[in-house]
Amino acid sequence: ADIPETDWSANFNFRVHKGTGGGGLGIWLVENYGSYGELHGGPATYKGLLVSITIRDNDDEMNTHSLIFHVIENNGVDKINVTLIESDFEMQFHHRYDIPFRMEISDGKIRLYCSGENESNPPLILEKAINISLKQKYLGITAASEEMTSRVDLNYVKFTQGVEKTVKKETDYLQRIVVNGYTSKPNTIYRNPVFKIMTKETEAMRRSTEKNRENTFENVVDIIDELNKVTFDVASFKELNTFVTDTLYPYSQKWHRRTIKMTENIRIARNVMASATNYTSELLQNFNSTLKHTIFKTAVTISQLEQELLKSASEQPKADDNTTVIVLDLSKDSLSTENIISYL
Repeated sequence: ADIPETDWSANFNFRVHKGTGGGGLGIWLVENYGSYGELHGGPATYKGLLVSITIRDNDDEMNTHSLIFHVIENNGVDKINVTLIESDFEMQFHHRYDIPFRMEISDGKIRLYCSGENESNPPLILEKAINISLKQKYLGITAASEEMTSRVDLNYVKFTQGVEKTVKKETDYLQRIVVNGYTSKPNTIYRNPVFKIMTKETEAMRRSTEKNRENTFENVVDIIDELNKVTFDVASFKELNTFVTDTLYPYSQKWHRRTIKMTENIRIARNVMASATNYTSELLQNFNSTLKHTIFKTAVTISQLEQELLKSASEQPKADDNTTVIVLDLSKDSLSTENIISYL
């Protein structure tokens, strides 16, 4: 959550279960949202303020455990190791009880309230000056989660803006502490445009000096009707959860299956195209090889025929009356296979 710079508090309630006696949790006021790391689930290098709560097994006969508190500021450069830093406060706790913890930021100081016995109003355990700016910082909580740590269950968190002080009678009730809010003096009272009568009545109440201003029954009923309309239009968590479970989740699953099917079809088509391309390439290579071999054999045959013709033409038999002498001049361009056959 994006928090104001000062004058606010946060109440936590958590329980540490039996485990290895190690681990811990961290409450962060840092510049980067959603950072994580090895320091109780958060980053060892950060820019802001850390409240570190380390779980330690005291390894004594009573099998007691302690919470070790550190309030550590960092400039975003140094790497923090809480085991090398002297603790600000230590207290024992028992696994049977929930642990109430409150952190308050006001007057340039941080105050921690905690009890190991589930007290309704935990005592002040630590007060420390803040030397860095908390402007535009994010509030977050992390816990180590692995085999070598104790399990930590967070029961609830309540954020309160404003410091609990005595409120004068003439002070408007809208100027008091706002729980789970971020603005103690809002400029716009209601964001929902349905609140027309409510807006007018609230503005009149803020301008009025009377503590209890009377109103008509019809006006009260109209205000209740506006509240009913807004409540009816706002979806409950159950309705939202049902919509996500019954509509969005099946739709996303359907698209996921369709995407997988399309990917499989594309893979099969790609394999078929690759096989066809390889087969065509192999056919072309075989055709090329056969053609070269045929051309070579044809050239050899023609060469042999030429040699035979030259040999026959060079032989001069003895002339007699019954002998016909054939003389072929192979140097002429007009000599061809067809001419030889025609002549014979």
